[in-house]
Amino acid sequence: MKRVLCLLTLTALLGGCSVLNPYKSEFTCPQKENGKCVGVETAYGESLQKKNKDESLEPATKNSPGKAVTGPAQKVNLLYQEEVYRKLTGLLRDPVTPLVAPPRVMRVLLLPYKGDGGELFMPRYVYFMADDARWIMGGYLKEGAAD
Repeated sequence: MKRVLCLLTLTALLGGCSVLNPYKSEFTCPQKENGKCVGVETAYGESLQKKNKDESLEPATKNSPGKAVTGPAQKVNLLYQEEVYRKLTGLLRDPVTPLVAPPRVMRVLLLPYKGDGGELFMPRYVYFMADDARWIMGGYLKEGAAD
């Protein structure tokens, strides 16, 4: 019995964690069409090299993943992007932006008091809305004019 226990202990010590770990320690890349199959250190080094280079990031098509889009398709994309930016700029610079003014909420402290039946009411806070929420639209929308 001692020999079996010593043999198991010696195997565990010499084998390290690989004996107890049911998973493979090596990483394999089954899908090579989605990129390179390299180690973590190599991928990190390549990402640093790409960051240091002054490469322009241009969109790629499905047909040619390594080549940038040129021609009319790229011009249409640029025109669309410029139009979206122009519209967003107009929305941001528009002086008449409707806003909602939140209602004014007040907190009132009720001090302790004795009720009609001899009950003691302890101090507490009561919250209420002093006014309602309202739209603020550049001053041309007056109260009662919208009805």
